[in-house]
Amino acid sequence: MKYICLISLLIIGISFKSNAQFLLERKNIDEIRKFESGQHSENTGFKKMQVGHDFFHNTQEKVDYYPLIFKRIEDSFKPQCEAEYFYSSKDSIVNGIIYEWNIANEISNIKTDGHKFEEQLTRKDDYLQQYNTIRDLLIKLLGNPSQTEEIAETGQGYFGKTEWNLNDKDVTLYFSFTPKLQIAGPYKFGTFRVRLKEDWK
Repeated sequence: MKYICLISLLIIGISFKSNAQFLLERKNIDEIRKFESGQHSENTGFKKMQVGHDFFHNTQEKVDYYPLIFKRIEDSFKPQCEAEYFYSSKDSIVNGIIYEWNIANEISNIKTDGHKFEEQLTRKDDYLQQYNTIRDLLIKLLGNPSQTEEIAETGQGYFGKTEWNLNDKDVTLYFSFTPKLQIAGPYKFGTFRVRLKEDWK
């Protein structure tokens, strides 16, 4: 009986740790800070940006948004996760979240950091495993997806997408991988990314 209890506690602990990677409920800024503190994240502050009209529900073009950004500095996957929380200025409630593993987020100067793009070219399986691991976890938490675009090669590279259309929000998981770098003058770059987007209705 003692061993059964220990095993049950271990399973619960593993499950909680897995579920805690992503915030799947609508929270306010203070709750988001507390959640990311539990992930041992680095708060990098707010970032001024503009987005397309279809980026989230009810977003507007040519309007400045200031998502709260966190870096998951203990993330074992490289590039590490960057979390962006878009919230309402009226009540500080989150409207959209992006969790992204994107090498471009770790390049501050293409002149000095451009080699990081080249280092990703052999890592397709790593990114694909990350995508599938997150996808499997989301299926456990959200159920079967509403729509899936299997990983396929396009003119720009490999792309895949899994969507959950829920009553209160849309959740979309993306996979993008460039097998060959693009050239712009003396610089080379590509897209190497797994992105999880949550969009409340």
